[in-house]
Amino acid sequence: MNSTILLAIFLALVVLAIIVATGVLAFSGAASASKRLRARLAQRLRGTLFFRMLKRRYRFFETYVLLTPLNELEETLHSCESCAHIAECEDTLSKPESQGTDYSFCPNDPKIRTLESVKKGTGRP
Repeated sequence: MNSTILLAIFLALVVLAIIVATGVLAFSGAASASKRLRARLAQRLRGTLFFRMLKRRYRFFETYVLLTPLNELEETLHSCESCAHIAECEDTLSKPESQGTDYSFCPNDPKIRTLESVKKGTGRP
C-alpha cells in the first residue's frame, strides 16, 4: 500500500478514537451529574410530608427515587412544598394508618396510588 493511504487510515483511526473517547467521557459526566441531582432531590424530599406519606403508603422511597424521572421528582417536591393542605396532611400522618384513610387531599395521591398498585403486583414495575 501507498504510505499516503496508510497515513490517512492511521489519522482516521486516531480521529475516530478521539471522538469515541470524548463521547464516553461526556456520557459518564452526564450520568454522574444526574446521580448528584437525584441524590440532592432525594435529600430534599426526605424533609417533606411527601416522604412521610410515601414511607407510610409505599415504603420503598429509595426505589421511587431511582426509578422516577428527574422532572417528576422535581414536580413532586414542588407540589408538596406548595400544598394548601399541610395541616390536613400532618393530621392524617399523626394518626395510626387505617384501611379507609382518605388521602385525596394530597396533590401527589395519584402517584402514590400507582406505586401502591405496583407494590401489590397489579401495576407495571
